[in-house]
Amino acid sequence: MTAAMTAPTTPTDRLRPRRSCLAVPGSNPRFLEKAQGLPADQVFLDLEDSVAPLVKQSARQMVVDALNNGDWGGKIRVVRVNDWTTQWTYRDVVTVVEGAGASLDCVMLPKVADAGQVKALDMLLTPDREDDGPARRPDRHRGSDRERQGPCSTSTRSRPPRRGWRPSSSARPTSWPRST
Repeated sequence: MTAAMTAPTTPTDRLRPRRSCLAVPGSNPRFLEKAQGLPADQVFLDLEDSVAPLVKQSARQMVVDALNNGDWGGKIRVVRVNDWTTQWTYRDVVTVVEGAGASLDCVMLPKVADAGQVKALDMLLTPDREDDGPARRPDRHRGSDRERQGPCSTSTRSRPPRRGWRPSSSARPTSWPRST
């Protein structure tokens, strides 16, 4: 995992250490509840590998509920969405950020092959001009280059704009099938 790539967005924010990171399956309510009390600097709620395809939709809702109603005690709250090339990524991002954007610190995009995938996620999170959308979106998004195909430095990764967010339907590639 890489360190935070952006500076604090407001003077009241502070950089928080990420010495320990706890991965929690988004489809297991017992694990979601237990993770809130465990000593970790960062918790990432996983919607990718740890969630079976048949329960992805319900896992999204469990993650939103856990973020909104849980006591995370100052932990950095991250949601790892599905790989950009899957049919589930768009719905993961929209459901989680619309439902729990104020309780979310970061969106993790796994298996990034190139900077274009991070830029596409940025487009998805960039607000439409005619609607301001919810009051807050995640301050940062990061790509996990665990399975990248070529060199990708932090300078090629896109940084989200500092403004309210609204998922843009125009950012959705036409090759993606509709997800439920």
